[in-house]
Amino acid sequence: MEIEKYLAEIKLGISNAVKSNDSKYKYINVQYENITLENLFEEEKIKSNKGFILTELFHVLQGATVGGKGCTEIYNYYFDNNDLVYKLIDGENIDPFKISWSKNYAIFPYKIKKNRFIPAFYDEVKKIDYLDYEINIDDTEAGKDETQKLNHRIANGYIDNTDVSEYLTKNYEILNNRQFEGKNIKEYNKSWYEYHRPRESIILVTPRIVGRRLMKKPSFAIDNIGYLSKDSVINLIPKETFTNLIFKIQKITNQKTSTLNGMNYVLYYLNSKYFEDILTKKHSKKQGDYVNISEKMLQKVIIPFPSLMKKDELLKVL
Repeated sequence: MEIEKYLAEIKLGISNAVKSNDSKYKYINVQYENITLENLFEEEKIKSNKGFILTELFHVLQGATVGGKGCTEIYNYYFDNNDLVYKLIDGENIDPFKISWSKNYAIFPYKIKKNRFIPAFYDEVKKIDYLDYEINIDDTEAGKDETQKLNHRIANGYIDNTDVSEYLTKNYEILNNRQFEGKNIKEYNKSWYEYHRPRESIILVTPRIVGRRLMKKPSFAIDNIGYLSKDSVINLIPKETFTNLIFKIQKITNQKTSTLNGMNYVLYYLNSKYFEDILTKKHSKKQGDYVNISEKMLQKVIIPFPSLMKKDELLKVL
């Protein structure tokens, strides 16, 4: 097989590299670089005496994952003036300092209660999910199918969002039987209409910084709209410690500084040659030289203190 030839040549290339044998190959190119073991395994210590570690300022969360082959398309649907429908972005919508929305929408069947996502049709008082068709709300539902049960529950006022409930129920068989990572959606203790990974409710906080999760060149922007992000997006949500950056900026500028101003300051570095050099030095790259932007990776990023910048330059950045 062709793959075996590639693997054999990779093994030979590594062996020759150890022996400093400068050979040529049919399938691969070998480049040499002297690096420390700490750098190779990305365990080098970070010096933060001149700046903030990025993950000290931000929570880092991947966007939402629907789960189940072909099911993403089911949720990409639009209802006018519906609080369960969001404008949707993925990594390709994000360029440096700019989000180019593709006019895509998605049903996100959750409500937020006490800073957490609750399935949209779950009644916390009665402890009943009104889109759970494996139970009967009353004796009249015995022997009825999903559509009949839904109509009965709508008629009795149990369900407010009829558009989304009817649409999802039409896709019940597909969504109820979907598999993700070898398990049915319900094996994750989720209702059949839920996302596999909705993440935490703070992924909808605005403003926040969003970036491409797989990145060749720096691609970060500010979401001030409240898009729902797919899992090809990385979200940076300000922590309480973000105010430390704001205070340092205000001390220099003698002006009131907003969260948005502070994010502009951070973006100045995230979309710069500084961050591009970090991407270039990243050794564990995906195919095609794409770097996986993860929380672990961002723990190595330092945002310099504002005091290292002249006041006029800082005001321009803000």
